[in-house]
Amino acid sequence: MNAIGFEDFSRQALFDPQHGYYTRGNATRVGIAAGTDFYTATSVASVFAPLLCEAAKKLLRGNAAGSATPDWSRFTFVEIGSESSESPIVREAKRHFGAVKTIRVGEPIVIPPEAIVFANELFDAQPFARLLVCDGAWREIGVTRGNDGGLCEVLLEKFSNARLADFAGTLDVPDDGWHLDISLEAENLMATICGGDWHGVAIFPDYGKTVADCLTGFPAGTARAYYRHTQSNDLLARPGEQDLTCHVMWERLEAVARSRGAREVVTRRQEAFFMNLVPEKIMEISARGNEWRAKLMELIHPAKMGHAFQVLSFVR
Repeated sequence: MNAIGFEDFSRQALFDPQHGYYTRGNATRVGIAAGTDFYTATSVASVFAPLLCEAAKKLLRGNAAGSATPDWSRFTFVEIGSESSESPIVREAKRHFGAVKTIRVGEPIVIPPEAIVFANELFDAQPFARLLVCDGAWREIGVTRGNDGGLCEVLLEKFSNARLADFAGTLDVPDDGWHLDISLEAENLMATICGGDWHGVAIFPDYGKTVADCLTGFPAGTARAYYRHTQSNDLLARPGEQDLTCHVMWERLEAVARSRGAREVVTRRQEAFFMNLVPEKIMEISARGNEWRAKLMELIHPAKMGHAFQVLSFVR
């Protein structure tokens, strides 16, 4: 096996039509039940979904002409990357907007003229490259088969593509052994979503850092594997059976969105996103009792998802 870039390896491991982690069979990946690998905001959808829909309305109201309230029936709620066409998010959205549309993995991204575009942890799920500082220079990490037949990492002789080489050329060079993980595919995906002539708002919860964060605080990089709710640094184990992910780089995604006409591009902690936009809805849900407050805390408390996750939002 000739060495391939880690980006190509992760693309096959995640999206191979037959054996990819996100494309194989009807496997259930998200949730807290046995057999799942991780949970996220959609795992507390009974709280997340109404907060999300109210936040979308708040963003739309803030950009309506004059003081007019938008006609919600004109908007289509679009969920990209959903595990199900009848997710709890979609069911809640049907109560608020004129139509809903789900775009599953691998389906063309076509967005109606007036839309609320939502994707939960979509960008961190894209193929990514790995870089390493060696002898005072950035090098690309590849994957090959070792003498024992197992997969192992190697340094490629040259960058696998010019865009990655150009990116590496913009970076400061920390100490030897420093890793950096970058998903150029996530940026391509943002460009695709921002294509076309649709108007409305976009809301993208995910987890990420800035490039500067990664170059000062994450010497081992941000790439991780998840299998049965266990985090691992063994990225080459169980290809196609474990999730591979790395933090998105927010300022790069923001720049792509702005370059394609997005306005009011803001990334906030998930806690701040909801607390700033829909405090009344939070109070309403909290008043329902302890069970509801516990779900709220899971979603917005700084020690839980509130700080670990951020939300990129913008209007068009």
